[in-house]
Amino acid sequence: MAVDKINQSKQVVTVEIGGRNISFETGWLAKQAAGSVLVREENSAVFVAVTTADPRPGIDFFPLTVEYREKTSAAGKFPGGFFKREARPSSKEILTMRMTDRPLRPQFVEGFKNEVQINGMAMSADPNLDPDMLMINGSSAAVMLAGLPFDGPVGAVRMGRVDGQFVVNPSYEQVDEGELNMVVAGTLDGISMVEAGANELTEDQIIEALEMAHKAIVKLCNAQLDLVKKVGVQRQAFTAPEGVPASLSREVREKYYAEYKKSIRIKGKHERSAALKAIKQRAFEEYAAAMEDSKVQVAETEKGRQAGRRNRRRVQVRRPARHHPEREQAHRRPRAARGARHHH
Repeated sequence: MAVDKINQSKQVVTVEIGGRNISFETGWLAKQAAGSVLVREENSAVFVAVTTADPRPGIDFFPLTVEYREKTSAAGKFPGGFFKREARPSSKEILTMRMTDRPLRPQFVEGFKNEVQINGMAMSADPNLDPDMLMINGSSAAVMLAGLPFDGPVGAVRMGRVDGQFVVNPSYEQVDEGELNMVVAGTLDGISMVEAGANELTEDQIIEALEMAHKAIVKLCNAQLDLVKKVGVQRQAFTAPEGVPASLSREVREKYYAEYKKSIRIKGKHERSAALKAIKQRAFEEYAAAMEDSKVQVAETEKGRQAGRRNRRRVQVRRPARHHPEREQAHRRPRAARGARHHH
């Protein structure tokens, strides 16, 4: 990624979706993040930043974290009453995080295990529009701007149906009064996620809604590609680590799969377990030499995992007490001078 983000100028790309403009802005907020974008629609604005770090030693999964918050300040308010602070995420925010994670995670290249955090926050909330689709689209754009090995972009829209007509990104009122509430996410090539609730629509109507949704998704994906092109981001080169040789995997499957498939249908629990264990033992003994390298890699991975656990242990450090001469002087004053309550 050969882009000077600190001196980068503001770039904006706008696309029309559902009769309203959606804009992607970058280059003027969170310049030290790997990638950041501000997505606007009408009076809604969602800011998304992506940060990355090298993989932890011994890690065997992709540590993608998605965080999304809708603060009351986005609506020009602050919490009052008994609860005056906003603590844990609401169910709506958690569902938005999941809808963001689900279509994005499979698009990362297999074997990529770097730490990736996607942090989104609603900066402004339109009272008529849900900002969750902006979070999904903004997350994809921010990941693309970070130059990560990501087979994106990903676009997302919500489909509604009011008075027999499909609506892209409907308002709250249209969703409540309509017959359909469907979230669709996908790429330029197809659809990767669908979450829907409908009032007895036919299959043909659902297919029509999906086709209309994908047309809007393609427009959103092209807008993200235009933004990446304007900024000049180059995708990071990444080569996935070598796993089990394909020839060895194919040979083992051809030799033992039929027997394994037959044994797994044994009704008795203990008999089935013994039969499967015997097949695994025979395969291991036959291919022990070929698997020796894999055993060494597993041992090194486990060693690195243990080292990572030790490094993550928290060390409690006792901080020295701060010296407050004003407080000490106040405590030395007589009780009455400090405003003690008088009893008559």
